Amino acid sequence: MVASACSGTARAEPSSATDALCFSRRHLLHGLAVSGVASVLAPIPPALAKGAKEEKAPTVVNDPVALKAQIEAQYRQWASGQSDTWLAGQPETIKWQSTYNGTPVKLKGKAGAAQYFAMLKADLDIQSYKPLAIFVDNDGDEATVVVEASGFSRRTQAPFTTIFLHQYTIGPMGQVLKFKEVTDTALMAQLVPSEAAPTAAGAETGESSVEPGSAARSV
Repeated sequence: MVASACSGTARAEPSSATDALCFSRRHLLHGLAVSGVASVLAPIPPALAKGAKEEKAPTVVNDPVALKAQIEAQYRQWASGQSDTWLAGQPETIKWQSTYNGTPVKLKGKAGAAQYFAMLKADLDIQSYKPLAIFVDNDGDEATVVVEASGFSRRTQAPFTTIFLHQYTIGPMGQVLKFKEVTDTALMAQLVPSEAAPTAAGAETGESSVEPGSAARSV
């Protein structure tokens, strides 16, 4: 009988062709064992992990730079009395809110927004109306504008300078979905006495809720 060619005795260097074959085989098996352990211990890529969710890219509704320029143009229209021209490009579903002179006003639709501008014009002789700062978020769907207005009250003839804070929710193509105005109600109450305030359709809530096409009050 011939003894097994590969003995269990480890040698630093092979001394014959048979030893060389056994030496290579042992190294090959050792390498396979090490690589197998490494593959088991290697972390699973996130994309292959069970239940892994793909990260969604942020949705950009409007380009922020273009939206800011659009808002700047909008306030130039408002200051020059072209609110009707601006409203013509807005959606019929627009919502309009203002704290006004302390009696909150809620308006719906383009007709409702037009009533706001008519009310403002009837109450105040605004001679200067300009945005001091315009803030647009990265997604281009929200904006905040700090506005300075000055002029005279048509009700009391008193001069005024005040700040309006305008907050916008904006949809695609830069259309305004919701407008919310915060005023200095203490000052506005002096400029526009309560008897000149909008008639509250929902007096129990302290809000004026006006459906499209109806007036906040006679102007």
